Amino acid sequence: MPHLNMLKETDKLCTFFLNEDDYVIGFLQDITEDQILIRNIGEEGDDDGVSCYYLENFIGIRIDSLAEQKINLLYKNESIFY
Repeated sequence: MPHLNMLKETDKLCTFFLNEDDYVIGFLQDITEDQILIRNIGEEGDDDGVSCYYLENFIGIRIDSLAEQKINLLYKNESIFY
């Protein structure tokens, strides 16, 4: 849990894996003892709403891979592309 609190403070784009084929890309907005709130970002860098999940449903988190870096670049430059 301390790692998730640190992740919330750094505002890094992450991929949250629910299983091998199901994932959510976004920023960690808030965290409680058993739930997590994610601001979803689409694969083209567009804002895709907010979702709430139970922590027990996640199997892993990926941070700073090329995929997240690409999506974050698109997100930060959204006004240029849309």
